[in-house]
Amino acid sequence: MSGLAGKHLTRLCLLLALLAPGIGTAIAEEKTLVLVSSRSAPAFQLTRKETRLLFMGLPVDKGGRPLQALLNASDPLAYQVFLQKVIYMSAQNYEKRLLSKVFRLGGRRPPKFRDPQQLLRALSAQPNAVSFMWESRARHHPQLRIVARLWSGSIE
Repeated sequence: MSGLAGKHLTRLCLLLALLAPGIGTAIAEEKTLVLVSSRSAPAFQLTRKETRLLFMGLPVDKGGRPLQALLNASDPLAYQVFLQKVIYMSAQNYEKRLLSKVFRLGGRRPPKFRDPQQLLRALSAQPNAVSFMWESRARHHPQLRIVARLWSGSIE
């Protein structure tokens, strides 16, 4: 299909979508999931691979400091997106892998926070801690630093 025909088709689809009943509920929301740390912590970068390793309970050091993963379960959607798009596992498989790793190799599971205020307090109290949340939420908390963008996309 030529570029001009594609543009016309796109415009037609948009027009039809706008005229469809109940379109307000079908519009997707653009979201960005970010990795955050305390603003008081020294600045560092973390790759997606390092993020996966850290949240799988494996040691990751930055600048000679061992990092601590904090699981953000206060927002079920952010938690599911993190597991599926960053860790590449379902919640059930993730929990099984963590348990298996702890039993085989020792160590600890990353602590899970269901209360967003407790998560913020833990991030502020532990300069080596990192967690994840929606970018829009992270920007409302001046005590947080965005370390990396983990995923961006539409959520319906």
